Amino acid sequence: MKIPDLPTENLYKFICFTGLSLIIISPIYYQVFTHQVLLKNMDLKLEMALTKKRVAFLKKDVEFLGSDVEEATKKLEIRKEQVKENPKGPDKEIEKNKVLRLRGMARDVEIEMVKMDRLAEEVFFLNEQHNLLKKFSIIGFVVGSFLFGVGLYFWFTRIQIYEDRIIKKKAQDHQRE
Repeated sequence: MKIPDLPTENLYKFICFTGLSLIIISPIYYQVFTHQVLLKNMDLKLEMALTKKRVAFLKKDVEFLGSDVEEATKKLEIRKEQVKENPKGPDKEIEKNKVLRLRGMARDVEIEMVKMDRLAEEVFFLNEQHNLLKKFSIIGFVVGSFLFGVGLYFWFTRIQIYEDRIIKKKAQDHQRE
């Protein structure tokens, strides 16, 4: 496959086509990236909503077990004083399990909160990138328009007019003969 040559025989033409490329590529790249950011943003917001629900359910479970655990902790302390010869009593194991479950749920709440914070930071980072790309896209479009205009102007006024005159002169000379 042969790649076409760029118009590098003329600097002004090259500047003109570079500007035209920037004019075309800047908005297209912005649209593609915007689409990707919006999809990722929706996924992250969904994940944040699910995480918030998990945290809410875990907090309800903690509140529900909280009163039982307080009672279980008091019973454990009382039982420690009363029963020293039978450390593995059935009530003690049940109460101990309640305390351990509550601690596990409290850890789960903390882990889910950390996940939610990370997701929020990722959404913030993506939005920052999106805003930065929007600025770069606008700058690319403006610079591309400027390069296109300047390149086209100089190409036409400094080169193309004279080439057209030469071609016209050759055509007139050829017609005379």
